[in-house]
Amino acid sequence: MIPAALAMLVLAGAGFTVRLVRGPSLADRVVAVDGLLTIAVMAIAAYGALIGSSFYAIVAVVFALVAFVGTATYARFIERRGNN
Repeated sequence: MIPAALAMLVLAGAGFTVRLVRGPSLADRVVAVDGLLTIAVMAIAAYGALIGSSFYAIVAVVFALVAFVGTATYARFIERRGNN
């Protein structure tokens, strides 16, 4: 079951990568990066479940917090810049 979930994460990552490359505005690219970071967190958690290690749950939480701070920073930059 977990390998199937990882395969779906790869497909979702491909979709976000397309949006990152093509997405016409900076906001689209920020959303794509946030999606890719979320997929990375899910992949870390799935890998931890696959090998049976709880250490990866801690790593996933820390990575999610860093991703959140980065996304919030980009959102604030876009808001101050006033550019779509």
